[in-house]
Parts: sequence; structure tokens; C-alpha cells
Amino acid sequence: VFRELVAKGYDVLGIFISSQMSGTHDSAKSAKEMVLKEFPESRIEIIDSKTNCMALGIQVVEAAKAAQLGKSMDEVMEIALDIRKKVRFYFVPATLDYLIKGGRIGGASALIGSLLSIRPILYVNDGVTDVFAKVRGSSKAKDKIIEKLQEDVKRFGLKHLMVHNIYDYQQGLEFAARLSRQFKREVESMSIGPVIGAHVGPGAIGIVYCTDK
Repeated sequence: VFRELVAKGYDVLGIFISSQMSGTHDSAKSAKEMVLKEFPESRIEIIDSKTNCMALGIQVVEAAKAAQLGKSMDEVMEIALDIRKKVRFYFVPATLDYLIKGGRIGGASALIGSLLSIRPILYVNDGVTDVFAKVRGSSKAKDKIIEKLQEDVKRFGLKHLMVHNIYDYQQGLEFAARLSRQFKREVESMSIGPVIGAHVGPGAIGIVYCTDK
């Protein structure tokens, strides 16, 4: 793709899933080096989104909008990097089993959590998945996520907000409707793809949002 675009005279900006979650970013850097040997006058820039799913997607969409408005490569990159600082992704797995299998948390901690009905609220923190909080039950987990969202909206404003679900579209719609009522805006529910979904498991629910500042 890089070769095809630069051969047509385009500058290229690629924004990729967190380098700490996937090798795609490093592969893109290698591809860039190969193509620039063939087209040394071309410009290819690579950005590590330090996140995934629509937290990555928002960065891409805002960069694309800027490019369509005729912004320079440097300006588009600045916008993408600014958005990267403002996006948040919080989610709650329906079960800890997939996290255990993926090596995300220790087996003993997972067992205790299962016995006590503890739900970890996870978030993407500087490119890696981390635990934001632990609460009892999915209802309280959603309340906690909304509480965090409210805090950030009060401090920084709100530009984008959407719900993510994994193989539980109805739960996604219900959570999106709740957020729509509470924040007086349309909120879409989007399914997470199989690659990310396999690490978290079906029934997971979460939100992606981007603040104004």
C-alpha cells in the first residue's frame, strides 16, 4: 500500500494499533524503510495510536478530515497526536476466563474475582491494558464508567462518545441509550472485532470517548 501511494505522488500517514498490543506498528515501520529506499524523495509517517478499537478509529477519522481540508502533513500529524492524548477506552469483561487464557491477569486473582462477583474495569493506559477499578457486579461497573466519564466531561468537555460491545448487541444498545439520555447526544453502539474480542470475550461492554481539551 505504501509503495502504491507514494508511486502516485502522495505523502502517507499511517496510524496503527498500539505497538505494545500488536506487531503491526513495527511491521509498518519496516515497510516504510523498504519503500523509502525505492522512493527516497517520498514522505511516509507512522504514528503509534497507543490504543485500539475506535479509540484508534477516532484518531484516524480526525486525521482524515484534516487531510481533506487541505492541511499539511505536519498539521495532520499534530491533530492526530492531539487526539491521541484525549481519547479514553474503558471496558468491562463479562468473564475473566479470556483474560486468564490471554495471560492478562494472574489465575489466583481471577479465581478470587469470580468467587466474589468482582468485575474489573479495564482501560487502555499509554498503550497497554490496565485495571482502572474493581467493583461488584456489572451494573456497578457501568455506573463507575459513567462516573469517570462525567468527571472528564466536566473538566475537559466532550467531542466523541460511543459504546463498544462484544457479541452482545442488545446490551450495547441499552447502554448507548442510557448514555444518550444522560449526556443529551446520540450515542452509537459498535461491535468489537474478533481479534480484540478474543482477548476479552463475549458479553464485554465499554465506552470510547474523546474530550474537547
